Amino acid sequence: FKRKVVHGGVDLDEGAFRRLPDDERAMGHIIAGAVVATQMNLVHALYVAPTEEAQTDPILMKFANEGGKILCTKALQLMELERINKQIMSSNADVKIDEMTSELQIKVVLSVLTHTFTQLSVDLSNEVKLKILAWCCEKLNNTFVTVSNDALGMLISSGCTHALLRLAETSTLLTMREACIRCCSCLLDLCTDSATFYDFVELIAFKTPSLDLLGVENKSEIDRRNTYLVAAMNWTLSISSRTLLQADEVLGLFRRLFIMLPIKEHASWFEHVTNAFAGAALWVDKIENDVLKDAERVLTDKIAQSYVDSFDDTSIDASEFPEWVQKLRLRAEWLREAIDTLNNDPTMTATFTSNLTSIISKSVEFNTKGKADSTVNTSYWPGKQSKTFIVARSPLGPGGIMVAAASVFDFVAAQLERCIDELSDEKSQAMFEQYEGLSYMLHFTISSLVSAARAVPTPGGVVSGRIASTGARALTLAAKCTSHFAVYAKTMQTNPSSEAQQTMKRTLGAANGLEQCMMLATAPGVHRRHFASAPA
Repeated sequence: FKRKVVHGGVDLDEGAFRRLPDDERAMGHIIAGAVVATQMNLVHALYVAPTEEAQTDPILMKFANEGGKILCTKALQLMELERINKQIMSSNADVKIDEMTSELQIKVVLSVLTHTFTQLSVDLSNEVKLKILAWCCEKLNNTFVTVSNDALGMLISSGCTHALLRLAETSTLLTMREACIRCCSCLLDLCTDSATFYDFVELIAFKTPSLDLLGVENKSEIDRRNTYLVAAMNWTLSISSRTLLQADEVLGLFRRLFIMLPIKEHASWFEHVTNAFAGAALWVDKIENDVLKDAERVLTDKIAQSYVDSFDDTSIDASEFPEWVQKLRLRAEWLREAIDTLNNDPTMTATFTSNLTSIISKSVEFNTKGKADSTVNTSYWPGKQSKTFIVARSPLGPGGIMVAAASVFDFVAAQLERCIDELSDEKSQAMFEQYEGLSYMLHFTISSLVSAARAVPTPGGVVSGRIASTGARALTLAAKCTSHFAVYAKTMQTNPSSEAQQTMKRTLGAANGLEQCMMLATAPGVHRRHFASAPA
């Protein structure tokens, strides 16, 4: 059978082949795929590889171009064989799908990528290019794939990476832009040599006109590399993100570049990182649509609880969750990643939380033409900080307010927990100031939600459940903090601040108001009960 396949004696579309049992057909497709992979290896070795070392001979170049056409055609055949085999593969087959292309050399995949995007002679539609791009990314993303630095260097010098970056920036097809960014991230991950990595980064850097690049050739090697990194990071942030998927790919590339910055340079980029991730979480795509879909779905208590719990429990498999739940989870992850960037610095994390609280409050004022609570003092710690970790693009709608508020509760809870853990005689005054500031943020956010509830219908089970879950945790930890400071005040014979006591009383009143306004009516029972018991 294998000889017949090799010599073209078997037509995989003919009736006789289709009538074979599933296991035999699966085996036939695996053998055919292995043959195509071997053919691609041979075409690359005979016609394409010689020109990768010396590209001066026009005859060799002509052979290479024709070989590139064949490679692209064979790649499409291999893709189709993989697709068919995954559909009909039976559990009793002796050979796994992965073995079908085990003989395909990774440098052949790189050649397919290069010829698809750099050779004018390879005339393919955008739809076909997208398929090839996705297939190449899948092969390059394999856990056991390694690519030599010479092969990656040739890919960069061939103009392929430049073409991918250009399409990521200018293509009218959103899916093409997303796929190109994904492929660039994948190629960066394969770089094991710093020189190759910085060649790639330099290519990205010069995509953005920047005054920082003037005279870069006269700088030392270290300064030049840092300049390229910063310019490349600026380019990733300049790409317009219209969907969450595209934003996810762009932020993935941005994250890779940020990690490569020297540690001493990280602090100067904190504001850019937090603004990038928080901005994507709150303003990319239409957050109101995700919240509205949640409100439209009638979920059982058990299903709603599993959705809500998945926000904090990474062991829960969310791959089968509805798209709108996955989007809400992704937004929460980005906000958490933004604050995690600040390395648990008390002042910076509180400033970030305060920025988010302020955006919620101003959005409530915009939507309801009123204030959340006029008695709140906005100069609370660390309100005097000059840094801004989130720049508001526009007022949040009711859905955005609820999503952001749930994250504020989450962040306040984490910081209150740290206050309890670090409380000591030496740090008591500093911890008390932090506790006061966090209490203000907690009260401000709850009262904002009460005001927002007047302008929105009852939210869905996932959004309200998330508010109830994180809100209950924040209120409980606030109570623990209050107890700790009360005991400490008696021990040291000092009087706790009356203003802090009044803030806590107002917070409890606002929490009761949040229950009464039906904001949490659709939350899963367990989370609703936790929130109800927290003020008590």
